[in-house]
Amino acid sequence: MSLTTRLAFSILPAALALAGIGMAFLTYRSRRRAETIEATDRTPVEDLQPGSGLAAVVGEARPLEDRLLTAHLLGTEGVARVTTVQRRRDRGHDHEGHTSTTSRWIDLYDDTKYVPFAVDDGTGEVAIEVPNPGRIALETETYVVEPDEDPPEPVRELIGRIDGLEPAPGETRRYAQGVVEVGNRVSVLGEPVVDDGTSETILAGDREADEFVVSDVSKGTLADAEAYGRAGYVLGALFFLAGGVPLGVIWLG
Repeated sequence: MSLTTRLAFSILPAALALAGIGMAFLTYRSRRRAETIEATDRTPVEDLQPGSGLAAVVGEARPLEDRLLTAHLLGTEGVARVTTVQRRRDRGHDHEGHTSTTSRWIDLYDDTKYVPFAVDDGTGEVAIEVPNPGRIALETETYVVEPDEDPPEPVRELIGRIDGLEPAPGETRRYAQGVVEVGNRVSVLGEPVVDDGTSETILAGDREADEFVVSDVSKGTLADAEAYGRAGYVLGALFFLAGGVPLGVIWLG
């Protein structure tokens, strides 16, 4: 078999093997994040020390500027907001003469925003610097609008605020939003560092951005949401074998 032929036949197996490695790595990283969340003890703000590694702070959210984000779906405002809009896609399958329908949710809109804020736990106040808005995990309130159903006023208000999003009478949609209101209890896992501008200690994600998280749910709930199941390792191994074995035959056979 010529080199060109071997390379051509190797494309698909190599892709499968790489997919398996990637799946196993993502599973490992997610489970590591979950373990970190569970293992990190709560630290009083007054005891935060720059350079001490990850610390968990729990307290009330306080804005650092004279502005807040409006959560139109909830009719309130706060320092952080998560909004998602999804549509349901149904699929029908014939099996042994019977028709069953499976469905999955397709993302139409996903947006996370925050304004400068701090957490006050009674021992002090620490400013929060979010390295990635995607690391804000909030409990959400959800509206499901079925086909030909008139959306409630909060949903209509939200749709009117999102550019490019239109009502879809023929679709099933799910609108969800979560917000951290001023004074809400919030937990932050991050690294105490010195802010270059103010020389004060802040909680950020400079070296361990993947572990950083802002949340208004319990530690256990957040850890469960972060972790992929062990099935990710099994699927990763199967994909790797599905690609690795043919590669071995092509190049070593």
